[in-house]
Amino acid sequence: MQKKPMDYGRSDIGELERAVNTLVHRPVLIRREYWRSEVERLLGRTDITARDRLRLHALHDLLGHVMEEGCVHLN
Repeated sequence: MQKKPMDYGRSDIGELERAVNTLVHRPVLIRREYWRSEVERLLGRTDITARDRLRLHALHDLLGHVMEEGCVHLN
């Protein structure tokens, strides 16, 4: 049996989505550059669906928003 090539991408995105959502609630744990680079790496793939691309863009925006809010709270 042949595995669909998109299964791996969706698994990556789901795992990344869970991690980012957890970190959003615990911004102290965020390693912003690492997670943004992971999202950007997946966005660079050509085998992801339009829906998955939207999910990744939302995660990318969320990471930027959390860090901005975190900076505000730290000042």
